[in-house]
Amino acid sequence: MAEERNPEKMQDERYMKKAEYDPKITKEKWIELINDRTVFNENSLITFACIKKAKLATCADMAEEFGRDFNFYNTNNWRTGERVYRKTNCPISIRDSGEKVYWNICCLAREANNKRFEFKIRPELEEAFEETGVLKNIKLYENEKGAVEMSKADELANLLEHTHNLILHGAPGTGKTRLARDIAKAMGCSDNEIGFVQFHPSYDYTDFVEGLRPMNDGNSEQIGFERKDGVFKKFCERAILSSGYNDDILKELNDNPTVWKVSLEGTGDNPTRKDCLENGYIRIGWKDYGDVADFSKFEGYTEHGGSIVLVAFQSKMKIGDIVLSCWSSTEIDAIGIVTGEYEYRSDGGDYPRYRNVKWLVKGIRENIVVKNHGKTLTLASVYKLSISIQDIIDTVKKYSKSKVSTENTPFVFIIDEINRGEMSKIFGELFFSIDPGYRGKAGLIQTQYQNLISENNIFYNGFYVPENVYIIGTMNDIDRNVESMDFAFRRRFTFKEIKATDTQQDILAGLDDSIREDAIRRMNSLNDEISNIEGLSSAYHIGGAYFLKLKDLDNDFEKLWEYHLEGLLREYLRGMEDAETELKKLKEAYENPSDNLGEQD
Repeated sequence: MAEERNPEKMQDERYMKKAEYDPKITKEKWIELINDRTVFNENSLITFACIKKAKLATCADMAEEFGRDFNFYNTNNWRTGERVYRKTNCPISIRDSGEKVYWNICCLAREANNKRFEFKIRPELEEAFEETGVLKNIKLYENEKGAVEMSKADELANLLEHTHNLILHGAPGTGKTRLARDIAKAMGCSDNEIGFVQFHPSYDYTDFVEGLRPMNDGNSEQIGFERKDGVFKKFCERAILSSGYNDDILKELNDNPTVWKVSLEGTGDNPTRKDCLENGYIRIGWKDYGDVADFSKFEGYTEHGGSIVLVAFQSKMKIGDIVLSCWSSTEIDAIGIVTGEYEYRSDGGDYPRYRNVKWLVKGIRENIVVKNHGKTLTLASVYKLSISIQDIIDTVKKYSKSKVSTENTPFVFIIDEINRGEMSKIFGELFFSIDPGYRGKAGLIQTQYQNLISENNIFYNGFYVPENVYIIGTMNDIDRNVESMDFAFRRRFTFKEIKATDTQQDILAGLDDSIREDAIRRMNSLNDEISNIEGLSSAYHIGGAYFLKLKDLDNDFEKLWEYHLEGLLREYLRGMEDAETELKKLKEAYENPSDNLGEQD
């Protein structure tokens, strides 16, 4: 128990002063953050309720008084501070090693006699807690109903942050895929920062990394091929481009954005440019041609030409592409994302051809010759540029009025049923890049279609997996166990078995209390009996997801056995001489569970 102290008496004792570090978060902003459960989750509130109750105590003191491991308090204070930082881009302390410090965003601390640190809540945050009253009904003690230990997701999130690559394996129905998403959420990922794919025997490199796909340009019936990024490569590009940017720009871009130069009535100041920048669109001319449905089939071109520009503006430019407004032969004055299809507006005067645009920055003067590989801008109204998406994002950051963070937001890529794919066929040379020791540009590789990558592609010089990308795989051991997988693959991942008992409470939380307790007793009894059968193990246990089906069966355990469990267990026993006898034992265990079960191997 922490020794009794008078907080008022200790106000002048050694805590970090505002002049040394202040996150500059007002009470009003703290209230907003407290009400955001992606920032202050249940474990956050338990932690700060305990700190408030203890007044002045170390994590070890709180563990002694309220229960739980001391790391519960330490980790949740740290991780909450980290989420606050990512949400607000508040000032932050940085150690001499360059490591960011998150614990002092929410708390003040001083060194106690035992060399540990005693915490108290920052005054503005404490006022916010008082005003919202959110801590009043929090269960403080570990053995008090409603109080929880560090969640499985938080525990595994800490492991993933250290290892970068994690595989959750175990019996079917243990909630591994759901847990993978919970881990990503525990790391502070939004839905846009979580990727998902399911492997299968036909899945290959072209789906995952890159490959050639059939295409036509819409102007002929001939089919050609073009290089397309796979799902993982697209995900890594998004993770790189997101670094330090808090806006929704990445959600607006298409999968393979083209960068276009657009002239708005020539160069310099003019009425058309002002109209476009104020009203969110771009406009070009050739009014004499009128409203043409398809310029690729138009035969009425005059000496004024325009076919290449008009086809590009009408057909080749796509929603999610990027446009740069040309100010001069060397400078641009605005950057935007195309948000609308081509329109002809009869009231548009000399410039009647429109596309809606979301301007990211405008009124700037940025020399882009170097970024455009030494090329100046020409007179053509619309054409493709060779500027990389990374250079575009960096330029937007440079001029953006939005807060820009220096923190790399974590991105988590989930591979469901990872063991069902042929690893070498899918990953190819990426075995090198996914190694935790070769993340970032240190792991730069040349992919199989490197010679086809355009100059404006972020991976023009080679592909790499950024440091802020984390990979979680899930696998059922009965499909293909860990030992049967390629060692070169296995040594790049940390494997964590998820047992039926690890997740049964969370999975079945939606059942009525009495039904849930009965379901858990039956599940544990059945799984213990499965382990007693020679040739079977915990890999063949029945997970909580099977018992969740009770909700659709009016809580009828007999129907659950008949519809879902019996057939599965028969497959487990197929080929065994005494299969029917063993099945009877399993049914007996299921129907008549004892009360002292659940300690599974």
